[in-house]
Amino acid sequence: MTYPFLHPDDVDEAIVDRLEKICSETAGFEFSLTEARWFGEAVVWLAPRPEDPFRRLSMLVEREFGTRPYGGAYDEITPHLTIGDRGPVDQMHAAQDVVAPFLPIHARAAELALFQGGPAGWAEVRRFLFR
Repeated sequence: MTYPFLHPDDVDEAIVDRLEKICSETAGFEFSLTEARWFGEAVVWLAPRPEDPFRRLSMLVEREFGTRPYGGAYDEITPHLTIGDRGPVDQMHAAQDVVAPFLPIHARAAELALFQGGPAGWAEVRRFLFR
């Protein structure tokens, strides 16, 4: 949803409480991952439909914390699920080919997960249930 968020040292109980409030006021929603798309040849991703609930949630977090997705590098928020990022292009095409027969994937967004990490790996910090 929002990357980068805040530095891990800045995520204290007050931040957690504010995230909890946003999520408790956000209804869960149904969505489908409908097709694979690309950002250039660097990233292959799955497109969710509808996009608006993801966009609204990103905008709520941005308004509350002043954190723009990708540090504000892009004018428009593009909700997506990355399946390949800056890998060998042939391997990312192969990942797309593996996923394609399973599309669309239907799901329900029922919670937000906070992760911390980076190139060395990611760890889940906490989950926040939607209303």
